[in-house]
Amino acid sequence: MVFSAHPVTGSRDEVVINASWGLGESLVSGTVTPDTFVIRKADLAVVSRDIAEKRRMTVLAHEGTQEVPVPRKQQTAPSLNDGHVVKLAWLALALESAMGWPVDLECAFQSQELYLLQCRPITTLGTL
Repeated sequence: MVFSAHPVTGSRDEVVINASWGLGESLVSGTVTPDTFVIRKADLAVVSRDIAEKRRMTVLAHEGTQEVPVPRKQQTAPSLNDGHVVKLAWLALALESAMGWPVDLECAFQSQELYLLQCRPITTLGTL
């Protein structure tokens, strides 16, 4: 998930990215603790990164999806590299500009290709 404004502090000067391995279903449902990246909008610099231990991930299965263990060496590895983080932040800024309000995005990478899955307003910010 990518937020073009900080969803907790309300800061409009930061982009916040929450990411994990596999499909976003486990991230959205809250069954995993994601990696969190905070990016300064002014220069797209990563100002903080909190890399979580990711033990489970959701993957495609014959009958939909299922949760499976994350391979051991990936559990403490960042789910995004710096190039991915910058691409996501840039997309959030472009969509915020086009829409006229802070956005909440769901995205995915397949290899190095970025896919936008959903874009909606951040409703928790109110009129800050």
